Amino acid sequence: MQSPGWYVRRLKAMSLREVMFRAGRSASTQVERLLANQMAVPPPDLSRLPDLAIAVPDVDTDAISEKALRIVDGYIDVFAIRNYCIGKDPDWHRDPKTGLIAPSTFGKSIDYRNERIVGNVKYLWEPSRHLMLPVLAQAFGATGDKRFFERLIHLLESWIAQCRYPFGPQWCSSLEAGIRLINWSMAWRICGCLDGIRRAGASDSFIQRWLGSVSQHLHFIDSYYSGYSSANNHLIGEAAGVYVGTATWPAWPECETLMNRARATLIQQAKAQTHPDGVNAEQAISYQQFVVDFLLLAGLTADDVHDPFPRNYWQTIERMLEFVAAIMDTGGNVPMIGDADDGYVVDLGAGNSFANYSSQLATGAVIFKRPDFATKVGVLDDRTRWLLPDADRKYAAEIGHKHTQSALPRSFPHGGYFVLGSDLDTTNEVRIVVDAGPLGFGPIAAHGHADALSFTLSVSGTPFLIDPGTYSYHTDQRWRDYFRGTSAHNTVRVDGLDQSVIGGNFLWTRHARVTVQTHEVNNELQHVGAYHDGYARLDDPVIHRRTVTYDCRKRRLTIQDHFECEAEHDIEQFFHLAEYVVARRENDSFYLQSRDQRIALIHDTATAAQAIVGDEELPLGWVSYRFDSKLPATTLRATAHICGPTLLTTRIEIL
Repeated sequence: MQSPGWYVRRLKAMSLREVMFRAGRSASTQVERLLANQMAVPPPDLSRLPDLAIAVPDVDTDAISEKALRIVDGYIDVFAIRNYCIGKDPDWHRDPKTGLIAPSTFGKSIDYRNERIVGNVKYLWEPSRHLMLPVLAQAFGATGDKRFFERLIHLLESWIAQCRYPFGPQWCSSLEAGIRLINWSMAWRICGCLDGIRRAGASDSFIQRWLGSVSQHLHFIDSYYSGYSSANNHLIGEAAGVYVGTATWPAWPECETLMNRARATLIQQAKAQTHPDGVNAEQAISYQQFVVDFLLLAGLTADDVHDPFPRNYWQTIERMLEFVAAIMDTGGNVPMIGDADDGYVVDLGAGNSFANYSSQLATGAVIFKRPDFATKVGVLDDRTRWLLPDADRKYAAEIGHKHTQSALPRSFPHGGYFVLGSDLDTTNEVRIVVDAGPLGFGPIAAHGHADALSFTLSVSGTPFLIDPGTYSYHTDQRWRDYFRGTSAHNTVRVDGLDQSVIGGNFLWTRHARVTVQTHEVNNELQHVGAYHDGYARLDDPVIHRRTVTYDCRKRRLTIQDHFECEAEHDIEQFFHLAEYVVARRENDSFYLQSRDQRIALIHDTATAAQAIVGDEELPLGWVSYRFDSKLPATTLRATAHICGPTLLTTRIEIL
């Protein structure tokens, strides 16, 4: 349960219009609660349903079957819980992590942030996104094995029976409903739409129940769109769900109105939530891929129903993919900047090698005819084959135009990211991503981290200096605050304080503002120079200026940290290593070894440096690659006590 102080801080982040909006929504919710048992579902007109069946492409049938058989046997993965047994008849109100069963009261009145009521809501909601249904549909389509179809129908029947609209925890969040609709649509289409589902043995009564729930989802989301400071990726996902749902099942007269409203929202929000250079305004790379999927799936669906989105909508998606391609190293690794919760819109990939970032670039290579995207990922994936007809032929046409040298942009000044390095996209690559962007999107910057002027370093496709990730949202507040705090990033902390001020799990009350003064990324001596005002709030204000310079010929990275102040302060510099990197100290230097790659990190002689691994008390020395899972790793911390203006210089030699 949120503290009274949180409500005060959250209220301060709202405009008067938002306060009025939320008051009005609260009043309408109370009316809905009184009328909850009187909500009738109009019968669908099945003659209005289009044939949007997705043909089965040439894919790895064995991998799909293996994945689907686990679901038939009653097992799924839910974040850190591997092989969670949902059984034959899942309890859709049970939190897989705590075992707590959420109440079946009016959904919008359930305090889903209260763990005593719902448990860990991320775990509770995840199975009901129904990412497993398209997997079962894929396996059925590829093999014809009725077990997969029967399991799909049974899971749907179970969910609809238990999650009666508008009661229970599955009717709290419009985003969750939107993702569920998209997965239902994908399963419906892969199974052959109405005719295919009937041929497979689904009864007309089941089809009526399913479409009745579709109607409820559409109206629930349309009346409960996220607004104002909460209108981030949630609003895009909600609109995508309504658009895909109305395009797939236009079985009611009002679908046209709902579709047009969702379409207008997607077009407007794609622009509003994306910087002109393609960086998602939430400053969280994982959410960038999340949003790209929503926009892609809605756009592709629009093409299928002959309602194409405008050119600038697709240009936004292309720029977003271009940014991801630019920060991805030659090993396919993408820095874990900002929040990440392992959120996926659909799960159409099979096999252990599947990676959503690479898959999106492969899809983009086909849609936008981008040989640089194709060269970046090298191979076409099965997910792209399911999404795009004739994907293999079109992809081969792009991969045939291989680039010998990267031509992707390296400066993203609106989003605040800069790529330095040499021999990019080769086996000798050195890639540095400098973060000089804003904290996050809007007044609450919900998914941003206090990472101003941090950077990552990858050598020959092996990450050395990393962003340690996110770990958790709703578990231990201390861990939530650590992973998004300044000490969990390759930057500087002053007087033990974060650059920006935390106000709640998804709320920042004071945002550090970054100003980029100089940047040059195309010559042999590359650099980015910037400063932030996060510590200007101190009694003795401190301005942290950082210049990151890379010498291509010497393969040397130099970090100069300049502190403008008048009094005494404690300074900490952090360098987070991937968990497989071994650090060995020699005098003022640390030699970092990973496989056959080796670098030297030389601290300023004015600092005292130490290596910290998996410290629970500080905390320090951790990395999280998956939601709710963390590993011990080495963090190098250099400390100094300064008085007045000070310059500290750190050198990194690529050996």
